[in-house]
Amino acid sequence: MNAQGSGRPLEGVRVLDFGQYVAGPMAATLLADAGAEVTRVDPPGGPRFTDPGNAFLLRGRAATHVLDLKSPEGQARALKLVAGSDVLIENFRPGVMARLGLDAATCQGLTPGLVYCSLPGFSELDERAGLAGWEGVVLAAGGAYSRQASSPVFGGVTGEMPDFPSLPLASCFAAAMTALSACAALIARERDGGLGQRIEVPLSDALLEGSGILTTQVEKQAPMRGGVFAPGLYRSRDDQVMCFTSGAFRHLAGLARVSGNEAWLVDGSLDWAALRTDPEAPAAWRAKLVSLFATRDADEWEKLLRPAGIPIAKLRTTREWLREPAAEAAGCVIEQDDDAGRPVRTLRQAVDFEPAAPVFASPGFAGLPGTPPLRGMKVLDLCRVVAAPTVTRLLTDLGAEVIKVDIDPADARSAYDEPLFHVYLNRGKKGLILNLKTLAGRKRFDALVADADMLVTNVSAGRLPGTGLSDDALRRLNPALVFTYLNLYGVTGPWADFKGYAEIANCAIGVSSLTAGWATAPSGAPPVNDPPWPYTDSMAGVLSAFGAVAALFDRGRRGRTYRVNTSLAQTALLEQMPFAVDGADVDPLRGRDVSSPAYRIYQTADRPVFAAIAAADLPEALRRLGATAADDLPARIGTLTAEACMRALCFGRSAASLVETPAATMAPDSFWARRGLRLERPSEDFGTVITQAPVARFDRTPAVAGDTPRSFGHGQPDGWTT
Repeated sequence: MNAQGSGRPLEGVRVLDFGQYVAGPMAATLLADAGAEVTRVDPPGGPRFTDPGNAFLLRGRAATHVLDLKSPEGQARALKLVAGSDVLIENFRPGVMARLGLDAATCQGLTPGLVYCSLPGFSELDERAGLAGWEGVVLAAGGAYSRQASSPVFGGVTGEMPDFPSLPLASCFAAAMTALSACAALIARERDGGLGQRIEVPLSDALLEGSGILTTQVEKQAPMRGGVFAPGLYRSRDDQVMCFTSGAFRHLAGLARVSGNEAWLVDGSLDWAALRTDPEAPAAWRAKLVSLFATRDADEWEKLLRPAGIPIAKLRTTREWLREPAAEAAGCVIEQDDDAGRPVRTLRQAVDFEPAAPVFASPGFAGLPGTPPLRGMKVLDLCRVVAAPTVTRLLTDLGAEVIKVDIDPADARSAYDEPLFHVYLNRGKKGLILNLKTLAGRKRFDALVADADMLVTNVSAGRLPGTGLSDDALRRLNPALVFTYLNLYGVTGPWADFKGYAEIANCAIGVSSLTAGWATAPSGAPPVNDPPWPYTDSMAGVLSAFGAVAALFDRGRRGRTYRVNTSLAQTALLEQMPFAVDGADVDPLRGRDVSSPAYRIYQTADRPVFAAIAAADLPEALRRLGATAADDLPARIGTLTAEACMRALCFGRSAASLVETPAATMAPDSFWARRGLRLERPSEDFGTVITQAPVARFDRTPAVAGDTPRSFGHGQPDGWTT
């Protein structure tokens, strides 16, 4: 591996990309955007996925080879490419690469340092391993199409038939988790004398990262109280839909002041105690907001409220965001040529790396061989809500020692009990309550910074200097520190200081318009994620963790350090791949409905089923189902049980799955539980706690879920643990 050059952390890393469709190519593009040299292998006839989204999914390749991997000549040429690679990516069904003579054992026999990454639809250890891993099939199995799940924080509604969100979430989570895991494995390789390893990140398992908060079960003292501040969708005077979120009391107080309604702060309309305890207060407050937002146009509300730190965004389509000047100023969007040489606009990159001055000497890599890759790394966590705490939770799974520094939850005046989703997001972390405004608190914090390898925060950009978290201040304390930062709209451009949550990003960037049809929502409706998970938060956390570990790899390898920037806006655009492409020949409505008779949810006699029928399999599928044409499928399938339908359709390149609920993934008898991905552990403070295990399977340096944290206020003076 060539370690020369500078500017991006993976320069000199050579990646061999066998991926097709979305997951594998996206993982390779994430690595390429971080500086890796990617060589692609395509079958005769070119990529199996021909779509405008390839402008993003296949860019950044240093070379492309067309090889017939079923021929001895093609296999021999492929093995020569393997011999010069550091990372290999493939997303075929389990067993396919072995039949082609390109399995991990063969490839690592040629190159012992190879990091071999597999992204099948279902794990090789799963009873469904032979099932074709269509995106819709995986999403159905993982609960993404269920309307039976809802969250008091993230929304969601119930109904008999599921909706059909078209986001390729399983592929996106698998791609980001693979990029993260590959970088962690490169660290382990450098530490362990050049030994690579195989990593499996099935789409079905990676999807659990999107639903993990909702599937977490706590027997007692569940530390979450949600939805009391009436976040929701509101109609403006010009009949535009706006998303307003209010995660803290200061947002409501600011709204009252800026809108000319300071009287609400004294007449009882905005009484903190009442909003927290009176069951009637949220409805009354929501009704007041419906009337308020109808008094101005949407653009006026954005111009008025966003500079005041109040989270709001009007509903935009993906095309509108790609053409938004602020998106370009934020470095979120780039214009490039597609495969046919036509100009298109798409995501520039999901993670940005700002190289800082090189440290004087490489610190190398600590830890014993065979232990989790980040063992010996120290990370400071100054994170709130969901996305940024997800970064540090993933780092604990990879072996890092994480100290969460927080204020006293009683001082937060949050809509939700803090820290939010504590047992899941803070597992494996140590806790420390510090007041950074006091001299003693500041001294202790500065000492922690000086001894850390990384600091992660999502403090608003405008507050960084005042809290001592500017780049200059941190590097004076520790020149070797990796600074990982996550916010709403990025760190450049006119929107950089605007505050908000994932719902705001989804509304502004096009996710909501693409999936939930919010343009028809009545004023005052609660915000609804579809699926009702914090998927944009969770995905941003995985992407940021990938950037953080890539930076740690280069710091240990070349002595260089970085500021790693990720935003919810970049994440929301990535989640829409392959639909987040705009050009003269691109349909602006692409992605609103990707269903067809051969690819959709059907109601059987007992349960809904997702069916994905390959074109070549359609005649046989019709015969098995007793139908004469595709148009007959709804009526015919409606007479069958779900089991009979799946038995008929799971053959060849076709597949079907029950439309499960998220809770089903963590049931004691689930596919995932049988493979050890369901963790059930006792806790002194919370009773029995059930969470998912780490989803990436390393064959040599396994990730390990940290212990369940103590209650934040269980009596220790420094937090929940010492």
